Amino acid sequence: TMDSISSFPSTSSDFSIDRLLSSSSQSSSPSSLPMQINPLLWSSNPLFLFNTMMNAVPRMVVSSYAMGRRKRRHRTIFSEEQLSLLEHTFHSTQYPDVSIRERLAIQCSLKEERVEVWFKNRRAKERKRRKEDKNDGTKRREK
Repeated sequence: TMDSISSFPSTSSDFSIDRLLSSSSQSSSPSSLPMQINPLLWSSNPLFLFNTMMNAVPRMVVSSYAMGRRKRRHRTIFSEEQLSLLEHTFHSTQYPDVSIRERLAIQCSLKEERVEVWFKNRRAKERKRRKEDKNDGTKRREK
């Protein structure tokens, strides 16, 4: 409110252009410290706190924006031959060890990491299919 604004300390004149420009030549005594340096004055001036926070926000936004994002990896499209070999192995073992994944990667001309992710996604697909089959069986029994 206007009453609380008029009750602020008179140190706001310390932020005038003349005062700021001349402050470098003067020695700073504790009483002449600007509010941003003197923590005792922070709590007595809510506008100072508000302006300080508002001025900090754009810098935070810019700095996080400037950091940038990692580019997303392109989706791997598997050929029929690759899928056939991966599916055949999946039916043998849903959890192939590193040596099997590396062998598959060489045979399929893929990175081992792609083979590992393919198996992870294939297991998730299998779990989803089983869950749907279970739900379909439950619905049929209810009818």
